[in-house]
Amino acid sequence: MNRKIAFIGATALATLVIAGCGSVPTENNTVGQQAAATAAATPSETWDFPFTKTQPLSKHKVTLTMYIPTNPNVSNYNNLEIFRNLERDTNVHIDWVGGNINTLIAGGNLPDAFVNAGFTPQQLAQYGEDGAFISWNQYLKYMPNVQKIFQEYPSLKEISTAPNGQIYSLPGGEGFGQGHTSIFADHHFLFINKKYLAEIHQPVPTTLAQLHADLEAFKTKLGITYPMAYNEQAWAGDIAQLFGGFGLPDNNEHIVVRNGKVIFTATQPQYKAAIDYFHTWFQQGLIDPESLTENGNQYAAKEASGKLGAFIDWDETPAGQYQQNYTLVGPLTGPTGKKDVGFDNFYWAGPGAFVMTKSDPNPVLTAKWINLVYAPYEASQMHWGPAGTGTDDIFNLKHGELVFSSFYKSLNNYGAYRPKVSVNMGVILPNWLNTYVQPEPRAELRLERIRNIFAPYMEKEHYPFGAVYFTPQENSELTTLQTNIDNYVNQYRATWLLKGGADEQWSNYVATLEQMGLSQYLNILQTALDRYVKSGGKLTE
Repeated sequence: MNRKIAFIGATALATLVIAGCGSVPTENNTVGQQAAATAAATPSETWDFPFTKTQPLSKHKVTLTMYIPTNPNVSNYNNLEIFRNLERDTNVHIDWVGGNINTLIAGGNLPDAFVNAGFTPQQLAQYGEDGAFISWNQYLKYMPNVQKIFQEYPSLKEISTAPNGQIYSLPGGEGFGQGHTSIFADHHFLFINKKYLAEIHQPVPTTLAQLHADLEAFKTKLGITYPMAYNEQAWAGDIAQLFGGFGLPDNNEHIVVRNGKVIFTATQPQYKAAIDYFHTWFQQGLIDPESLTENGNQYAAKEASGKLGAFIDWDETPAGQYQQNYTLVGPLTGPTGKKDVGFDNFYWAGPGAFVMTKSDPNPVLTAKWINLVYAPYEASQMHWGPAGTGTDDIFNLKHGELVFSSFYKSLNNYGAYRPKVSVNMGVILPNWLNTYVQPEPRAELRLERIRNIFAPYMEKEHYPFGAVYFTPQENSELTTLQTNIDNYVNQYRATWLLKGGADEQWSNYVATLEQMGLSQYLNILQTALDRYVKSGGKLTE
């Protein structure tokens, strides 16, 4: 999945990691009932998780229409156990719709609500002020779960609030760690086939030179046609992290921050040196050229084959039954003696998870229904899958905590299974982990890897897209500038990696970027970042 710069799609990033439904604090009740009780209470009550009262939100079946992005793994969202439980407990049916968001808005054919539509903070403010989106402010009194979340984590309210003080969207995100030890601090892990290493009698590489030698041996001695593969410009799986061996890691946005200053990586000498270096790997047949063009499914099929000598991804589970053959490779020292690790431009939460529109005939009911998703048990299932006592439930409830079931543990590739049983809704607070829900084992392992292996070499600062607000004028200019600049840079990056030519074309390439408005682009980013810092925002979170 290609990732646009975060001010264009921050919500998509913030909610890539969310999904589930149902809950109750006692094992005698269905796990879906706990959250349904939440909306029935009045704002004057004391809200302590977990909630225990249960009652429908309506005496008669009511239908709400909500937009949700298309999921190729789910033909009908109402067939998911999590939504069947919610409909049973609340008496509210959701008519899920898809389609082109811009067309829906332009045509005035709005659903009652948008879920995870990927609206930027600027779009939220614009459509809110235009009247297409309804402010949540007057409905928060029906949403005690959301109120409690805002009380416990004021930053979530801050990033959800437009400059005019209105909340046009509720937050989504997953609070696994913070800053340099966040689960999202580094998306791109390199894994190498340890069985192949054993056959060539080599340890796990610690330098780019050693990795190069290993890949050469995999090719010449073991007959692996293309020993290494990655997924160009993917959200997780890109080669840019290896550029850190030249003193400046790259990322999808080509933006890093050092000492509070915004740097565009793709015009720096370290970037060019990395491009030249890895071009030789392509030239020698060490990296699969299809890495530059194939989609995520095609790449995943190669990972699952177990034949790759090395690949880059979120973790090793895409290798499926062969994942035990692969081991993590830490930061690799490059020719310059550097092994810098990128600090991803990601804030752990972002706005855009739930938007209510002017077409909604029953905003109070909508507010109450959405409030349910922000209870710990419901949100956990919205992230990872259903809870209960069934043979295919992801969670069991034990002593008030959702714990991963034996069925979950039996899955070879939960990452591939997860989209089939969960959806991107709600937020997971850091203080819910190990209290209401067991941290997902893969997430715990990832946090440990980031904390112990990568964080010590990580960039000190990053650009927290999603938390930084741009003015309408800035956003209007950024939309065009970013699209044109990104397309140009990524086209040349792929060409130079595969065919070379960076030395001859570099000067013209840099000059063209300047003509396209690179300085203006960076000035806008810097101005917005300075405002963010001045208002108390931190570049280390």
